[in-house]
Amino acid sequence: MKGKYRTAISYFEKSLEIATHDVEVLILEANSYFRLGNFTKAIGCCDKIKEIDPKNKAVKELSEKIESAKK
Repeated sequence: MKGKYRTAISYFEKSLEIATHDVEVLILEANSYFRLGNFTKAIGCCDKIKEIDPKNKAVKELSEKIESAKK
């Protein structure tokens, strides 16, 4: 991604049109939104991941990071 989060997000969105339940892509997208400071979108991605894979460790850690950054 090399700091080009907006560009990366557009690719992630296209990828998710094909594979809507790709947890890896959703995590990358959530991280990109987090880096851009768009916590609402990042949380939305995390919520989708939790629906697909409730025990996912990466999403748990990212959710905690987002909540901590919001304060």
